[in-house]
Order: sequence, then C-alpha cells, then structure tokens
Amino acid sequence: MLERFHDPPQRARIVKETETAMDARFGGANGVYLPAIRRELMDIAREQQVSPGEAVVRLLEQRNETGIMRFGSEADLVRILKYPAASIACDCGATLNTRQHPRAWGSFPRLLGRYVREQRVLTWEAAIRKMTALPANTIGMIDRGFIAPGMAADVTVFDPHPVIDRATYDDPAQLSEGIRTVIVNGVVALRDGKPTSERGGRVLVRSAHMPGRPMNSVTTRRFAARGTMPDRRRVTIDLTQAAGAARATGAFRLLDAHGSTLLDASDLGVLQTAKDWASITGMARSQPGGAPRPFTAVFERADPFVAGTPRPLSVEVPGQPAVTGVLK
Repeated sequence: MLERFHDPPQRARIVKETETAMDARFGGANGVYLPAIRRELMDIAREQQVSPGEAVVRLLEQRNETGIMRFGSEADLVRILKYPAASIACDCGATLNTRQHPRAWGSFPRLLGRYVREQRVLTWEAAIRKMTALPANTIGMIDRGFIAPGMAADVTVFDPHPVIDRATYDDPAQLSEGIRTVIVNGVVALRDGKPTSERGGRVLVRSAHMPGRPMNSVTTRRFAARGTMPDRRRVTIDLTQAAGAARATGAFRLLDAHGSTLLDASDLGVLQTAKDWASITGMARSQPGGAPRPFTAVFERADPFVAGTPRPLSVEVPGQPAVTGVLK
C-alpha cells in the first residue's frame, strides 16, 4: 500500500475513493475521530491544508491509526433495541489499551442507565435477557446466560439508581457507576466496585453439539428419551419446563451395566430445545448419598455431522471424563 501511495495516479484514486467511502458509510470525514492521538480527522486536514482523504493517506504513511467512525440514527437504535430477537453485546473484546472506543468500558451500564432507567425503552428484565440468556442461546452456549443449577456462576450485581456509563471519546477508560460485584465462574472478580485480582475466567469453546437457536423460555418445553449405550450404560430422560419457569422438572438418570447409579439429577436447571436437539443443566449425584455436582447434557435425535448415526448423548461433569455415546 505504501508503494501505491507513492504512485501519483494511484494516490489520487485512493484519496478520492476514501472520501467517497467516508461520505457513503458515515456521513463524511466530520464523523472520524482518532482516539490514540485525541484528534478529529478534519482538524488534521485543516492544519495540513489538504483534503480529508489526503490526510488519511498521510497518516497511514506514518503509522497505522485506529479511527472511531460516528454515525447512525438514535431512532433506529431504539427500534433495534426493542426488537425481541436483538441481543445487546459489544465487539470490543478484552484489552489493556485505554485509547479506544468508550464502548469497551460503558456499553452495558449505558444501556441500563440511559435506555432502561431514564428513557424506559426497555424494562430491566428485557434488557438483562438481551445481555445474557439471549446471546448465549444465539451463539450456542448451553451452560451460561441463566441463573440456574448447573450453569456457570457468572453474575453481575448493580445498583439500578446510579448505574450509568462515564467513558467518553477523550477519556474512554473512565469506569462506569453502579457496578457493585462481578462473579466469574463463582469467583468474585469485583467486590464493592474494586477489582479483587482473582481470575475465574476460562476459555470457552463451542462444540459441534451446541447449535445456535432461538430463545424459548416463554414456551413450555418437554423432552423424553431412554436407551442403552454400546458399553451397556442405560439412560432415562423425562423432562419438562413450563413457560416462564426458572427450572425444569422430571428425571435424568444414567446407570451402569449392573444398574448402579452413575448420575442421578437431584436439582434440575434449564431445559433448552430445538429441532431434534435438547440440553439440560443441573446438579446430580454419582451415588446415593453423595455430594451433588454440576452437569450438562446434550441429546440429539441424530448427529447432523455423521451420516446414519442415531441419537448421540454427551454428558459432562467438571473434573470427570465426558460420557458420550449413542443410545439404542
């Protein structure tokens, strides 16, 4: 690209097309802010007495530069927020770089403070659903997004009265107000608004048995199956979760070839279903009188990735080998 910049005809074309793209994408160069140097692109162009496109090229000749492009319609944003299937998330990731978009620090408190408390665009419950359970369902996670037995203990405690974002374009790393406690996988990461230095996070991997799916907590779900695995382990599943209920009811049992209990659900969590697919979380005992442990289970009527393979089941308990097999 630097070589192209030095070719006058190509440079002129790049400058023109850059300006055309800025006009079409976000209303022109007036919407471009450079957070690392805290400058507006138009201010730089005026100082150098060049066009905005030429200013972009000159900046790139010196270094790569991150830009924030301001655009959009507030009315459109509100309509999107209200759409039932629209999740609320941030693509900012995790970073120690404090010179970037303020959304990295303020996205969720901004929603809660501005669009829930102040403008009442959403209820508290709808907003929290859009930040937790809905995106978890959409990307295929089965053990996160709800407060229920067997789910990862990821919890944020906030005060609804002061909660609001404070991050700005000039100072994007300002912490939000009202966030009291953050728990990650049962480990307190933030207590009374202050980091604890405890690290409970872990890498999350979506397996082939975790499809994206619509969230169906407003409908009654039922799932039942029974059968024997090739190693003669026997499975009995009979589950129901009423519309709006926080937990499923019923039975989930796994016995060995001799009839001894390998897994007996004592406290069921969330039943999630899709076409030819179901998952359940909960707490289960591996033997009568034993301490309950969290588990997740995924059942499919047929493995979509293996031709002719019927009814695969996968059961996972932390710290133990996964139980996988095909029910017959």
